Amino acid sequence: LGTMLFRGLLVRYCFKRLQLLASKTNSEFDDRFLHALEAPAQMIILFLGIYLSISVLPLEAEWDSVITLIFRGVSVLLFFWGLLRLVDVVVDAFGVVSGSGLAGFAPLIKKSARIFLTTVAVVMIIDNLGYDIGGILATLGVGGVAFAIAARDTIANLYGSVALALDRPFKVG
Repeated sequence: LGTMLFRGLLVRYCFKRLQLLASKTNSEFDDRFLHALEAPAQMIILFLGIYLSISVLPLEAEWDSVITLIFRGVSVLLFFWGLLRLVDVVVDAFGVVSGSGLAGFAPLIKKSARIFLTTVAVVMIIDNLGYDIGGILATLGVGGVAFAIAARDTIANLYGSVALALDRPFKVG
């Protein structure tokens, strides 16, 4: 109960202060950055409070290790949830800064970043749960090579379209 009350007050207080600082800038991306991090911050504080309150209880060693494993897994999950929420903000900010050359590729970049972050999160959660991930990574490596060989024409076309978009050799008129 204390954690639930404390997290709301702490997050509201900290994020209000940060939003006041962000409102003084000309950019809207820092406001979106803070908005993207607010929900994950609340959940991290809530889950940390629940973990600390359970860890004080006199439980058997087996239950204690299970709770620690769950905490480690959920912590990684919450961290990557925050990163996934930031992907849109970072890609949009990068698109505005770099000009219109990459604006068409923003959805592709967002999806690729999400797939990459999700894969890394799953591997880290499996590792934090105590499983050996060496075999999984080796399988991903072999599968990646097989996928790259099978899709080499598609990958070549993708690289070619990115090169055309960045070089901009064609202009209207």
